[in-house]
Amino acid sequence: MSFEKLNFPPASFDTILLMGDNLGLAGTVVGTVEFLSRLQVITTPDGRIIGSGRDPSKTDDTAHLAYHERNRKAGRPIGQVRLRIQFGDEATDWFNHLMVSIPDLEQIAKNAGWKVERSFGGEYATYTVVLAKAS
Repeated sequence: MSFEKLNFPPASFDTILLMGDNLGLAGTVVGTVEFLSRLQVITTPDGRIIGSGRDPSKTDDTAHLAYHERNRKAGRPIGQVRLRIQFGDEATDWFNHLMVSIPDLEQIAKNAGWKVERSFGGEYATYTVVLAKAS
C-alpha cells in the first residue's frame, strides 16, 4: 500500500524500517511531519523507526550548490528535490523528495512526537537514524 494511506490499526508495529533514503518519501517538511505523525499511531508505545537519509549540505558539487540556492530563493529546504523514476519505457509521475541534515531531522521528528535516539554517519553524506517516541 502507499505510504500516504497507511491503513493499519493503532499499535500494529514495534519497528518501522525506512531505508534507502525513505525518510524523505513525503517530499516536504510539512509532509514529513504528517507522515511521522501517522507512524506514531501505528507503532506501539515503545515503537521505533530505523531510517536512512542524506545530508544535502555535505557537498561541494557546484551543480548541487546552485540547486540549493534556487531552493533557498524559492523558500524551499535546500534538499527538496523534484524527480521521477524511469525504467525502460516506464516512468513515474514527478514527485518531491526531501533530504535533510540530522539536526533538521531532529526538529522535524520533534514536531511529530519523535526524537533521534541514535545516528550513524555513512559514506557520501548518508546516515542512518533510530527514532524513538518522545516522552
